[in-house]
Amino acid sequence: MLKKFGGRTLSAEELCEVKRALKVLDDLEDEGYTALSNGLESKFGCKSALRAILTRHGETPFPSAAQKPSAKFEEEEVEAKEFLDGVIKSKRRCEAAEDEFLQELRAYCEWIGCDDDTAYVFLLRDAFLPYAYYLSKGRDALYPWVMGRAFINKVAGGECVDDELRLPIYEALEKGYEDIASFKAYCKERMLGVLGKYPSLLAAIKGLLGGISKDKICVVESGYCGTIPLMLCALDERVDFRLFTTVPFLCKTYADKIFCKRYEDLRKFETTYSQEYLFEFSSFDGKFFVKPTSDPAVLLRALGEIFAMTE
Repeated sequence: MLKKFGGRTLSAEELCEVKRALKVLDDLEDEGYTALSNGLESKFGCKSALRAILTRHGETPFPSAAQKPSAKFEEEEVEAKEFLDGVIKSKRRCEAAEDEFLQELRAYCEWIGCDDDTAYVFLLRDAFLPYAYYLSKGRDALYPWVMGRAFINKVAGGECVDDELRLPIYEALEKGYEDIASFKAYCKERMLGVLGKYPSLLAAIKGLLGGISKDKICVVESGYCGTIPLMLCALDERVDFRLFTTVPFLCKTYADKIFCKRYEDLRKFETTYSQEYLFEFSSFDGKFFVKPTSDPAVLLRALGEIFAMTE
């Protein structure tokens, strides 16, 4: 991109590409991948060069995610589904219900739809509000799985297992596998190789998938690279997935699997109170366990978001 866009006047569409690329790098730092972010900057000067392009055109980057309170959680853990279903049922109207972005989340859920022969797996924390939306509609075969970076690394017993699973995605693109069929085939082979090194993780995920009897499984997630949905696809041919958005370099590959191309909205999705601060993964023993928030103000805001999604 730096070679493609450097030294010439860019169109509005091209400038949007530059802003999205910069947002990807900013989000790496925001989500704690500081070593990777700093490494890319020191080796390639990516962020500096992208900012220089925007400055030359009189443009500014997409804004960073709004700063919110530090997360505080209880010491004792509770079973995830029991806690989540209880919170959803206790919804109430409050200030957070005015968040305009929640209407985008409702539209995302409506776009996904709901088929009788399909089970819906929601990857939490990021897809908690879509889970609340579906639960409020009286749907069955809904599975809230608190399956993110913390789950993978803890169950596998390693520190960067999620990075190992993500690497095949970049390798597939580097080798030119852009169409979804060849892309998934390449990722499947490599991801199964990674999972083979971590039998406890492999057994846990197979057990979860084996507990679903529906003919089809739709995995619902916020987006980014779609690492966990692809991993689940590798383990079960019934699995497909839907993402709110993805990084710019995967838009062509994921095509009909993404709701929109607005990567700049991803952190709005992920940093709602109910998806960032309401609970955190604690442990897994055939079931998911979480630690709920210990902050009453966070719980109140989360209840308002749930109300906006489910009424």
